[in-house]
Order: sequence, then structure tokens, then C-alpha cells
Amino acid sequence: MTRKVVQAIPLKQGSRTLLLTALPAKDLLDLATIDRYNSDLEATDPKQGYQRPEEKARAKKISKYLNERDNVLLPTAVLLSARGSGVSFDDSTSSLTLDEDYPLQIVDGQHRIAGLRHAIHEVGNTKLLNFPVPVVIMQGLSKVEEMQQFATVNGTQKSVRTDLVNMILSQIMAAKGEDAIPPKDMWKVVVSRVIERLNSNSESVWYDMIVMPDQFAYKKKEIKANPKLANRRIVRATSFMQSLKKLYQYLVEYKHIPSSWKVDQQADKLAEIVSEYWKAIRVVCPEPFTSPGEYVIQKTPGVFSLHSVLIGLVRDMFLGRRELVQDQFLVWLRPAAEEGAPALTESFWRAKDGRAADFGSMKGFAELANIIAADIDIEL
Repeated sequence: MTRKVVQAIPLKQGSRTLLLTALPAKDLLDLATIDRYNSDLEATDPKQGYQRPEEKARAKKISKYLNERDNVLLPTAVLLSARGSGVSFDDSTSSLTLDEDYPLQIVDGQHRIAGLRHAIHEVGNTKLLNFPVPVVIMQGLSKVEEMQQFATVNGTQKSVRTDLVNMILSQIMAAKGEDAIPPKDMWKVVVSRVIERLNSNSESVWYDMIVMPDQFAYKKKEIKANPKLANRRIVRATSFMQSLKKLYQYLVEYKHIPSSWKVDQQADKLAEIVSEYWKAIRVVCPEPFTSPGEYVIQKTPGVFSLHSVLIGLVRDMFLGRRELVQDQFLVWLRPAAEEGAPALTESFWRAKDGRAADFGSMKGFAELANIIAADIDIEL
């Protein structure tokens, strides 16, 4: 057991005490650890984390900055959390004792730490071993409370992917119950679980097509080594989640999905509707689904526009007393396809020269939805 003693300043915020200190880079690397999100684990799994994958390029950029300058500044504090009993503070001497057997969880600042690690261990810049890094240590937070802090701090920052924040909300709910999630954020939890269901179901049109929060889209060199990867992970979870927001709200408002249902019941129903709809689209327009990387139907233009169209379809199918299943979606889509509706042809969705690829903004996706709706003879 190795202990390190440093000077610290206590800071009271509400009922919590924060400890402000500085740690030499070598000690920070020894003491800090991280809980990463893993899309293969359930939200209720005790091993499930909440941090995104490390971006190697970002860490190397920080490393380069650290190595190219003599008078380096990293003034922003790293935020750590002390879950266990490995931290003790003596008010009389302002001494903070840290125990390596109880690592500190990284809540914010993983890329600064990764940059330091790269500069020291990969580049060999030993001058940085004693570089002082500002640190704020939170005491007494559980893992779930860390997640809440992370979600609150990072939920509105563009630097943190919102799909990860939404998945964290799902974990918080799993741990603390549905009452722990504000009603305005409940849609985020439901659609997060829908994404997990669609992306992990081998029978789904969306199987392994969505870039989950702990993943990256495949790089060109990976695709070159395995060309099949060109048709995998082609749309970000962030886009897919956002495209489902209005659909979910519509289905709840008009009681196709009762608001009284538990979150998992709602997620099951929404996933079923979305899955049946996309299977019907694949029947009437099959070509883009054979090599989806070459088309935009399963990329951002497609998911936003076609989920908007689904709202109009649901409305008309409800009036016609039709169930929201593949065969009934085909009753509406197949006649338009047989009549040659442009929006249901493979050329419309081609990434290189198709009309749908020209729409690249939220305003454009709305225009694209109107074009598709007109082609299949529904109103939005």
C-alpha cells in the first residue's frame, strides 16, 4: 500500500466538500482510473461505466502541445471522485492523504491525463513527471451520483456526445428508478433503449449499423482491410436518437404508446414500430440495404426524413384502423413503389448522385420528408 500526502484546500458546496489540490503528473497517472461505457453491457450491470472511449488523436494533440513548449500551461482542473475510503483530509494541517489501493475516478479531464501519459510514456518526456496538474476531488459520491454529475456538467457541451449523456440517464434510472429522471428527459431514456434494441438485434435492419457511444465509425484503413465494414456503423446514435424524439412524443400524445407504461414497455413498443416500418421500406426499396454505405437512406438524411414521414403514416393508419406492422405499412408503401414513386427508388438515395444526398441540415431533412410524403401520398 502506497500513500501520497499533498496539501489541499477544502471547499464546501452545499453538503459536499471538494478538495482543491495539485498532483504531479506521475502521481495523477498512478492514482486515476476511469469507468468506460460498454454497449455490450446492460444498464443495470454493475460493471457498466459512463465515460466515452479515449480519442487517440486528441490525446496525441495534447501530448504534442506538452512536448513542444518549455512554459506549458494546463490551467483547467481535472475533476476526480473518491468513492472509497482511500482519501483522508486533516483540517489542522491541510494535508490530503491518497491511497493507491483506492484509485480516483476520472469524471472530467480524461484527455488531458491521456495526453500526459502519451507524452511521458510514449514520447519519453520525463521532465513532465513532476508537472503539477490542478485537481478537484469530490468526496462521498456513489457511481450513480458521479454519472448524474457528469450528465449535468456535460449534457449541454458540444464536446461530449449527447448519445453518451442519454445512455447515462438510462443507467441512472436503472439504479434509482424512473422518478430519478425529470419528465422532460424521459424521451432520452426511452430512445436510448430503442437504439440498444435495434442495433443489437441480428434480425433488425439496423443490426450493427449505429455508432454506439463507446464506438467510432470504421476508418478507411479498416474498411480497406475488410471491405464489408463499409456497410457497418454508418449513422451515429446521436442522430438516430434525435430523429426519434418527435415520433416518440407523437406516439405518446396520441396514446399509441401509453404514458402510464414503464420505460421498457415503451421502448419495446417503439422499437417494434420502427423495426416493422424499416422492414417494409426494405421490401419496397431493397437495393440501398444491400450496400448501405453507398446510400444515405440509413444515414442522417434518411433517418430524420423517414421518421418524420412515419408520424404521418401512423396518423393515417390509425384513421384506417390498421396495426403498425410490416404488412400494414406495405399497404401504404407498395402502391406508391409500383407506381414508380421517386422517393422509393434506389437512385433517389444514392450517396454520390442521388437527390436525397443534397439535403444536409435539419431544414433540409424537413424538406426531404415533405418530398417523400408527397411521393407516397400522405400529408405531414
